[in-house]
Order: sequence, then C-alpha cells, then structure tokens
Amino acid sequence: SQSESFGLAAVEAFAAGVPTVITEKVGIADEVASSGAGLVVRSEACAMAGAIESILNDSNLASSLSTRARSLVRSRYQPDAVAAQLIKLYQEIGCRP
Repeated sequence: SQSESFGLAAVEAFAAGVPTVITEKVGIADEVASSGAGLVVRSEACAMAGAIESILNDSNLASSLSTRARSLVRSRYQPDAVAAQLIKLYQEIGCRP
C-alpha cells in the first residue's frame, strides 16, 4: 500500500495466521514491527519481493510470524480487547463508562 490509515486487510490476515508483509506507510506499521507480527518494508517492489521470498523460503520465520500475528490480534483487535482500550481511554479523559 502506498498509504493506508490503519491496515484492516493486514489485521484480517494476521487473524487468519497468514504471514504478512506490509509497507512502512500502513498505519499500524510501527506496532507490527515492534510486535514482530509481520514484516515491515519500504514501499518498493524489490523490498516487498525480498520479504515475501524470505517468508516462502523460511518455514520457521513463517511460523513465528503467524504465531505473533494471532497474538497481536487477540491482545489488541478482538472485540473485548478494543472495548477494554476504549474504557481505559474514556477513564483517562475523565468520562465514566
């Protein structure tokens, strides 16, 4: 993607356990990189191709990306996790849930 404010397609792939490559221009790129849930690369064809090739040639990498991706989705993007984050945010700004 050249520009994506969030990265819904990536989160859907993570939830399915699909090893995923995204560019640094996807909104959740920093979170993906820090969690190791996917590979984050420059928005260039050769960078994307290299990352995809790495996943295809390394089953251990593919497996670990899949495991971390599912973990990220469970902790941050499942309905219960999102609700807990919203409640915390409301409490921080002084609202009572």
